[in-house]
Amino acid sequence: FITSAPRANHYSGVLYFFNSDNKDTNEKFLLRNSKLNEDIQGDQMGAYFGYSMACGDLNNDGYDDLLVSAPWYSRMTSAKSSIISVGRVYVFNGDPNTVVSNANKPTIIEAPSDTTSAFGLGLAHIGDINQDDYQDFAIGAPYENDNAGAVYIYH
Repeated sequence: FITSAPRANHYSGVLYFFNSDNKDTNEKFLLRNSKLNEDIQGDQMGAYFGYSMACGDLNNDGYDDLLVSAPWYSRMTSAKSSIISVGRVYVFNGDPNTVVSNANKPTIIEAPSDTTSAFGLGLAHIGDINQDDYQDFAIGAPYENDNAGAVYIYH
């Protein structure tokens, strides 16, 4: 099991991994990632890493991959005139040996616009909607387009 605490660690967020050895009592024990020996923490204060999460086998390797959002991740505008909260999504690939195999080097999906969008506020695994044999997912950006919002489909 994976849970997040997006306001932990000065709002940079933390992911916690749990394992249940006793399925009758559903007791959960903190499971440290074997390669990291620590929980996965967000990389920017105030980004709310872990606000939304979704799982699915995105690369078709037979192992679930984990998407984790940080909807208040900030970056400099393209004009370098100010810092804005645009959001981003991290993709951690699963493998047979660890909960998350590349926790130090996830693939990062950046917000496509230079506006305050809260990209990643919502994440969803949506199946294989284009029937290319790869799982697809949606990322919400509710404040994009002058607060009209946008949903991005990745496949």
